[in-house]
Formats: sequence, structure tokens, C-alpha cells
Amino acid sequence: MDLDRVDIVIITPTAAEWDEMIRLIPGAEQLSKFPLPTKRGRIGDHTVLCCATGKGQEETASAVTLLLERFKPRWLLLVGIAGGFPARGVNRGDVVIAHVIHSFDYGKLVDGTFLRRPDNDFNCDRLLLTWADIVAKRQVWRTRIPQARPNARGPEVSKAHVECYIASSNKVVDDPDHAWYAAVLAAFPEIHAVEMEGVGAGASARLAQIERPTGLLMIRGISDEPGSSAESGIEQRASWKAYAAATAAAFTGALIEELPKHSSPPPTPAMTKKEILRTAFSFLFFFALVWVALRMFWDFESVSPDERSRVVLQNMWMLFPVGLFVLPLTLLNEPFGMKLMWIFESLPEHIGVVAIFMLVITFCLSLLWLFTPDAASKRLLACGALTAFGAAIGAAIQKQFTKVSAKP
Repeated sequence: MDLDRVDIVIITPTAAEWDEMIRLIPGAEQLSKFPLPTKRGRIGDHTVLCCATGKGQEETASAVTLLLERFKPRWLLLVGIAGGFPARGVNRGDVVIAHVIHSFDYGKLVDGTFLRRPDNDFNCDRLLLTWADIVAKRQVWRTRIPQARPNARGPEVSKAHVECYIASSNKVVDDPDHAWYAAVLAAFPEIHAVEMEGVGAGASARLAQIERPTGLLMIRGISDEPGSSAESGIEQRASWKAYAAATAAAFTGALIEELPKHSSPPPTPAMTKKEILRTAFSFLFFFALVWVALRMFWDFESVSPDERSRVVLQNMWMLFPVGLFVLPLTLLNEPFGMKLMWIFESLPEHIGVVAIFMLVITFCLSLLWLFTPDAASKRLLACGALTAFGAAIGAAIQKQFTKVSAKP
């Protein structure tokens, strides 16, 4: 298994939520070099990584930023428990899938009134939401819940609610009638659940989306009903938390198995014959420039100052036949400036071809040097062979540096 390739990262705030997810990843391996509890394995066709990130927005944001930078997954799933509101049809044992994550305590106090600001709100990934809706309608996910409901009813009672609006804050909302929460709720009355990590995960995902596609979806099992006195004892609440974590994990496992396999980044397309010619002749032109410069420097030592202008003209004429091939290729079908820029832009992409090409030139010039009796010609061939060999070594080093830099 590729040490760094991960399709989906699953983050769980607490140990109980992490344990439920790990149960769905048979043979998961521990990543000892990562600073948080992290295991990797496979669910369906996907390589997944599950990490216990800790509670709260700040802990989540810092952990997710590190995970996204280290593993660069296509999708990020935040899985855990939450408090739901029966008035919105959300009850204990249900699962909610966030459409929008609202930051409900970010805003401004003005004249004793809290004005909420939506700057940190996050819209979850549309593709993941569509697949979540499909999984919710099939209802097979409920058969995967390993625990019995604390109220002794069957798993068929549990529902999956898609397209939910979930409020996120570092404050635990256990009293929805509190004056401050009521003032905030007035800004968006359609809230299905409350939790404590979504905005932090959303902030990190939004940052990663600047560089690459990164989809986030939040899946929460409902363990509490804020403001409800029913089944509010310590043991009952602990049982519902365990069951809610299991329902969220069961739905997540079913969702991942349904997701289409994310294809790896497409490989660099093979060079066409036209591109090979353009790269070869472009590099040959610059190689000829260096060769001419070295030859002029060599010849200057053996001629008088009055003859140096003649030597410059003679050597410059050597560029003429090469230019006859390079310029038509450079100007063909594209603006002049773009073609000239292509010479430089194409070299890093095809640097391996350049290295091989220059080694071939070095070999050919070395053979000519062996069978050439004239001393002046030997000097000229030596200049060319050394220049080509230096270019090949430089290209090889650049290719290796590019490989190392590309690793996450």
C-alpha cells in the first residue's frame, strides 16, 4: 500500500467515535509517525484513513489542516455525534447529514444585540450529498448498526436526514431556550442539530480547496435532544452516545462503499512526434549557442585582436542551419511569444528526454573525437562533448529534484 496515498480521510472528535469507525476498517494499520491516533485501511474500493482529532473547533482545524497537507485526500468526512431537535423531526438514534454548517457564535454585539455573521459558514460537497441521499433512501445502512437501541426499539426506527442545517460552536447547547441562543436562532430558525467541530473542519477544507479539489461532508448520529428531559440520566445519555456513534459510523461505511472510485491524477501524456521534435531542436539550439561561445573563447586565445571580429562572424554562422529548423517549429500554428515560452516550459516536463538526448550527443561527439586526427577539430569536439555531458547531468539532477519535490 502506498504510504501516502489516501482517498478519504475520516475525522472523529472522540475516542468512542474513532473506535466505531475503526471497527469498519478490517486490518487497519496504525500510523506511528503521525502525531494523532491514526489508522489506515480499506473500505470498499477506497483507501481510508481515520484520525481522532479531539474536541472543539481549534483542535479540529489544526488536525485537519495537517491531515489535508500530509495526505491530500479527495474527500474529508467528519463523523461523530450531535444534539438534535425533535421539532425538526430529528430524534435520538437518527443520523443527520449536513448541507450547510452554520457558525452560530461568530458575529458582533451591538447595543446589547448579537448580530451573527455568516462568513465562516460552510456548504458541504454536492457530490457527497447526492450519494448520501441515495444511501439514505436505500436504508440498508441500518442493518449494519452493531448495537441495540437503548429504548429497546429496532434499528428500523433510525432515520437518515439529508440536506440538514447544522449549527456549530465551541459552546455545548443544552438549553435551547437560553436568551443568547434564542437570539442567535432567530437569525436562522431552521436548525436540525448542533455540534462543536464542523466550522473548524470547514475552515481547513476551504483553505485546501485553493490548491486542489477537497470535498467535505459531516455525518452525525443524534445522541441528545437539547432541552428535553426524557431519558436524560447519566447512564441513558452514555448509552445513547454510544448508539449514536455506531449509527454515524454505519452510515459512513455504507456511503464510502457506494462512492465511485476516485481515479488517480492522470499521468503525463506521452509526447507526440511534433513535441519530441520541438523539444529536441529547441534544446539543440541552446546547446549550439553554448558550443559557439566556448569555441569563440578558445579561438580568441590563438588569433590577433584584429581578427576576433572575423572569428565571431564565422562562429555565428554555425547557428544558421540549426535556426532554420528551430524557428519554423517555434512559429508553427501559435503566436511567436507563446512558442518561445514553450521552449522553456516544456523542458521541466520532458527533462528525462532532454537528459537522454544530451547523453546521445555526448556519445556521438566522443566517438568523433576518437577518430579525428586534427588537433583543432579535437578541441572543438571536446567542447561539444563536455557541454552536452554537463547538460545531461544537470537534466538528471533536475529530474530527481522534481520527483522529490512532488512527494506530499
